[in-house]
Amino acid sequence: MARTANPQSSYIRWGFILLAIGVVGWIIWSRLTPAGNSFKPSKQVIVELHAVEIKKVTETVEAAAILLPNEIIDITARQDGRLTKVYFKEGSRVKKGDILVSLDTDAESAQLEAARVLMDRARVEAAQQKQLLDKGTISAMQYAQAQVQVTEAEKDFQDFNNQFLSSGLRAPFSGRVGLRLVSPGALIKSGSKITTLIDDSVWMVRTQVAGQDANQVRPGLKFQLKIPAIESTLSGTVVAIDSALDETTRTLGVLGKLDNIPAAIRADLHANQYAVVYLNTLTRAAMIVPEEALVANGEAKFVYVIENNKARMQRIEIGMRQPGIVEIRSGLKVGEMIAVAGLQKLRDGVDVTIATAESSSVAPVVPTAANSK
Repeated sequence: MARTANPQSSYIRWGFILLAIGVVGWIIWSRLTPAGNSFKPSKQVIVELHAVEIKKVTETVEAAAILLPNEIIDITARQDGRLTKVYFKEGSRVKKGDILVSLDTDAESAQLEAARVLMDRARVEAAQQKQLLDKGTISAMQYAQAQVQVTEAEKDFQDFNNQFLSSGLRAPFSGRVGLRLVSPGALIKSGSKITTLIDDSVWMVRTQVAGQDANQVRPGLKFQLKIPAIESTLSGTVVAIDSALDETTRTLGVLGKLDNIPAAIRADLHANQYAVVYLNTLTRAAMIVPEEALVANGEAKFVYVIENNKARMQRIEIGMRQPGIVEIRSGLKVGEMIAVAGLQKLRDGVDVTIATAESSSVAPVVPTAANSK
């Protein structure tokens, strides 16, 4: 048996469809309607302004770096032996020539004493030969042989004396020693590390810059150095660059010297400490706006130019960015006024009110690009 359609239900269904179409159409219309043709808000948008200006900026090359003292060396044993005494205090300062540690020198002492006896004996015999030569008892050749024996004995004694002195390790330069890695009484092998000595009177910076930046780096270039561990920024000068790029990394080695390190910071510097270097490669004039004026839409960048109390959304091309500022390459003119606060409520074409610098009150007249110069 066939069903009879209910006309009332059809009307209701069509009513819902038409209502849905109307709602969707209103949403689309409201989004596509330009801000200038929409209903004006009851209250104008309050903004703060900043003039587009020309300033000198410094282009920089940023790279990771490490701190290095002027000199750094591992103090190692020159021969096998027993460590008899440690003369330095860990972390203390020492002078060039100070004895740092001494080793067991019993064997060396015996060898040195034996060489001394042989040298003295050779000298006595040579003196006796000289007396005999003067009396004509021996020939000049016999006396010359006695002199050769003296020379050889003195050389042997000097060799043993140098070996004896080397058993006590001395500081090759003035500086600061590190931690002690061995204890008195320990048997150590030749080459065993005892401590580290650094000359921290001067601090250097070593870094690598990318190959494409190599032609911008040269001796005499100034740089800033940020050390994250101590939240400090220091300055310095490039003193040398490598003669070739690294074959693997395609980077150029750069060596710099820190200038005028404050005493309060010097104690916090350590060899191989991580830092970030900013090489000042070029100073030039550029059109600059505050960073907070930028509005991003995908890859595109915009600012709001304010003229005659209206906002105009202006697309721009930016260049170099530094903390707080952005370079403008195109899209703006020097002296134009742009919004730097209140951007969240701004739209193209809306009326604005300019906040004064003194308080939250507003200024009734907006400067234009022409009269702001």
